[in-house]
Amino acid sequence: MAVEGFYDKVLPITEQEAADIENVPFDREAFLGSIGVTVPTGEADYTTLERLWMHPQSISAASGAVSGVRAQRCHSGAGHVKITCRLVPDQDPDEINDLIRLHVEQHLPVGARAEFQPQDGHRASRSRFRATTHTWWPPPRR
Repeated sequence: MAVEGFYDKVLPITEQEAADIENVPFDREAFLGSIGVTVPTGEADYTTLERLWMHPQSISAASGAVSGVRAQRCHSGAGHVKITCRLVPDQDPDEINDLIRLHVEQHLPVGARAEFQPQDGHRASRSRFRATTHTWWPPPRR
């Protein structure tokens, strides 16, 4: 994620957390094969499970007006991007939305404009987080 400030509030993984994750039975090659890749992506300083469980992730999807097998070599008048972020404790969804908006605005080509429609789904995530703190051990970090 190239958005400035995105990782600022991400807490480092503690030695105990890293040891606990290391002790989880996990076949990395089988996992990678199950998702159709042979090499994991992400920050090299983290293991696959650390990236999945302890580090924020983003997924983006882009589309334009012309696509498919018979797509033409022409430029669309509009494009759409959906950015989905899986945040970790101490990252605020509203702050992340603001950081992404600022990043996009700072990198728009001259004459282009962007419209933002942030989703309000993070309230459900906060409720899920509260619920999991009572059922999982050890509890998620705050």
